[in-house]
Amino acid sequence: MFILKFFAGILAFVLTVTSGFIKFVFCICATICTLISILAGICAVLFFIQGDYSLLIQVLIFGFLFSPYGIQAVAATIIAFIDLARDSLVKFVATPRY
Repeated sequence: MFILKFFAGILAFVLTVTSGFIKFVFCICATICTLISILAGICAVLFFIQGDYSLLIQVLIFGFLFSPYGIQAVAATIIAFIDLARDSLVKFVATPRY
């Protein structure tokens, strides 16, 4: 049981470092993706004014993917699962064996 907890502790440490790095990168990428989404919205308005509806639909889909409800939501879910796995491992390592 000691060896299992030892490797679980190492894995928990690796997940802690990985989670922190991923959260840092996510914050930077979320800002960039939000700016891209805003630019796509502006382009969509311009394409609507021009009457080019095929490009309008393409830009709206592109804008949705880069909005907080697209790729960012998927990335936040993955980060939440990594944190959940880390918390479960830490709880397993910290629980005394009787």
